Amino acid sequence: MELKEIAENIEYNTGLDVKPSHIKTSENWVFLYRKDLFDSYGDKEVECFLAPMGPPDRSPYEAYTSLPYDQSPFSPDKEVRSKSIEKINQEYVSYLKSEGELDEVEKFLTGKRPFGYGLLAVSGDCGGGMSPEHDLIVLSGDNFDAVEDYLRYKLEWSFLLTKSETKTDWEKQAKFYQKKSNQKIRERMATLNIFKHKYHFRTTWELVSLTDNKPNRDCGFDLTIIKQEQGKFEN
Repeated sequence: MELKEIAENIEYNTGLDVKPSHIKTSENWVFLYRKDLFDSYGDKEVECFLAPMGPPDRSPYEAYTSLPYDQSPFSPDKEVRSKSIEKINQEYVSYLKSEGELDEVEKFLTGKRPFGYGLLAVSGDCGGGMSPEHDLIVLSGDNFDAVEDYLRYKLEWSFLLTKSETKTDWEKQAKFYQKKSNQKIRERMATLNIFKHKYHFRTTWELVSLTDNKPNRDCGFDLTIIKQEQGKFEN
């Protein structure tokens, strides 16, 4: 959005007299210098609005905070301008974290919302078998096809395990487990670092929807949260 359009929008929605020269922008912020705005000491201030501004799904036309003019992006000092944006970014992220708004933190830092799904350990080694806590792998959305293949494979495997009475049943199970394509499915979960260690293969997983890195339903147990993009597979 051009500065002229931003100025017109702010002017229309707030009734203020705003010119393009009154505005500076960064990736996350719109900074407005109003000649009528001073702090309690009579020093000039700059209002800080979250960007982008506009329709209902955008940030409202209400300033998040204000900065001293000489410590804002309007400063003639390049280093001061850079540090002012860095400071307000850090303050806003800290505020979101204190409110538990982890999805908003990711949106603010990356420009996109989290994938919104995770793998919840419901039983087995990492599902209460080795400790009271259950692992929750927060998925990033990358290589999700590997997760889909693995969950389908485990579901089919569970069907085979319902029949374990005859030699034919056991042979079917062995053939299915040793099938090269199924071995590849298991290997991908390790090589793509979705699973972090061998105990994850000894665990039963459920795909769950997440908000702020937590399941949308009460699980009834404590969680160890693991992000897909963090750490590598270790035997």
